[in-house]
Amino acid sequence: MKNELLIDMHAHSSGISECCKIPIDEVLKQARDAGHDGIVLTNHYSEKYAEATSPDELAKRYNEEYFLARRLGEEMGLTVLYGIELTVSRDPKLHILIYGVPFSFITDNPTIYTLEQSELYALVHAYGGAVVQAHPFRRDVDRLQELRYLDGIEVNCHPLYEGTHFERILKIAKDTSLILTAGADYHADTRRARCGVYLPSDITNETLANYLLTCEKIKLHINEVDTTDTYEFIYKRGKM
Repeated sequence: MKNELLIDMHAHSSGISECCKIPIDEVLKQARDAGHDGIVLTNHYSEKYAEATSPDELAKRYNEEYFLARRLGEEMGLTVLYGIELTVSRDPKLHILIYGVPFSFITDNPTIYTLEQSELYALVHAYGGAVVQAHPFRRDVDRLQELRYLDGIEVNCHPLYEGTHFERILKIAKDTSLILTAGADYHADTRRARCGVYLPSDITNETLANYLLTCEKIKLHINEVDTTDTYEFIYKRGKM
């Protein structure tokens, strides 16, 4: 049995994320074929999606998609963890990843997209979760939010982006002791990047946030956007 699992921390499925081209069973097969041991399913959660039905209905459907993904993952021998990629209403191009919250988080708070950064941070922490900003420099635009209301920053390996901005993100994390995560932001519109975070083999939804927030070092698997080559990097919080 493996001591650690390579988990892509940023993945989507067409059952919720309309921009994803394939359903969850194909998402999982492609993740497995690319060498991942699992994913965090971070489907889009936004005001636009809620308006298509209702906030309560979106929250219900969102969780049902995860339960389907988890069942299929178990059949394939993959770990599927629960996450959220929140689109903030005040800036639709601002995306926040939420890890380690229970399923009741969005059913209790279906309009989280309306919250200010400080309010969201406090709410996520009240539910035992962690807040990570997704792709803060995507398209070479600086959307990095207030660092005091973030637990971490994502190194995003989406092949269509202009770069991972790894060195820039690493310096910010070192200077502030924020955590680093890595994910492919996979939508099946590009090649399937191999990237993520190595997590303990016994990781669960309930232990994910605590692990991320308390680990002294974390091993990342990075796939630069302009090549199929990958590499591992061990990040020691606050140390080079």
